[in-house]
This record gives sequence, structure tokens and C-alpha cells, in this order.
Amino acid sequence: MTSTAEDLRDRGVDQGLRRRDRSTRPRRRRSLLPAIQNVLVWLLGAVGAIAIAWLIASWALGLHLVILATGSMSPTMPAGTAVIERTADAADLGVGDVVSVPRAHDDQLVTHRIVAIGDEEADRRTLTLRGDANDADDAEQYVVTRAGVVLFAIPGLGFVLSAVTSPIGLAVLGLVLAGAVLWVLWPSRR
Repeated sequence: MTSTAEDLRDRGVDQGLRRRDRSTRPRRRRSLLPAIQNVLVWLLGAVGAIAIAWLIASWALGLHLVILATGSMSPTMPAGTAVIERTADAADLGVGDVVSVPRAHDDQLVTHRIVAIGDEEADRRTLTLRGDANDADDAEQYVVTRAGVVLFAIPGLGFVLSAVTSPIGLAVLGLVLAGAVLWVLWPSRR
């Protein structure tokens, strides 16, 4: 049985070659890899931008970060809270400010609220402090010329920062960042 060219065209055969039906053609699966790499690039860029912004802000505005080790300022600032502070002259301090000052006997920082200011001299103030969770004022008074005034607090962030800045945390962070950068920049087969 022989077929003419017209018969072949009618049955879907064009000049001896079958047309491929697009519905039966296997679809290529799109890989999620490029999307993940793009998200990773943006995430690494955001972390880098935040780090640079913090360095510039801390240098230009005199900001610094303090992590609270105890719960003496609970409930608003429990243990593990990271606070952003700005250094202020003693003359600019007022009752109600939350400040960080060094203890006289060991230079450890204490972050408490000012409840009284006494012995005002030209550039020195004697501060009476109390933690919000404490029933009594601190036993010692603090004579300061400057103090760190708390601008805002982020509860829980101190635990994360402490873990990341520990020796093991820094090693893991370095490996993860190096691996992520290599993975993003590694040449692909495309």
C-alpha cells in the first residue's frame, strides 16, 4: 500500500518526517539551584551591607553594642539582650536614663537606670543606679565623666551574637561564608 504526499499530510506526516506533538514532549525541569544562588547572593550582600553600615554608624555616631549578662533590667531587657548605646557626657545624663558605667573595683560594665544624680561638679556626676528588676539601689555609687546611654534594646540578640563571636562560632561562620561564596561563584555547566 502506497501513500501519496497528500495522504501523509492528512495523517500528520510531513514529507516523510513525523511532527512532534508538543504535549508528549518531555518537559525540562527548571532547577532550583539558580534561584537558591540568587537568594544567597542577596543574603550575603545584605549581611555585608549591614556590617558596613554598623561600622560607619558606630564610628560616626559613637555607637557601641553591649550584651546584658544578667536579668537585672527585666522584663524590658532580660539577660541576653543586645543594647545599642551612645556615649554621652555626664552633664547630659538625667534621672530615668538607662546607662552603662564601669564598676570601680573591677571595671565590669553595669547597665542600670539612673534613680538619682548627686555631687554635680563641672564635668563629673555621682550616679545612683538601680536595675528595673531590683528592689534596692545599687550598693555603690558611680562617679562618671561619661557614660553609655542606651538608645534601644533587642532582646535575645545578645545570645546569638555571643554564640557567633565565640571561637567555635567564628570558625563555623567562616566555613559557612567561604563555602557559600565558593558555591555562588563556582563556574557552572551552563
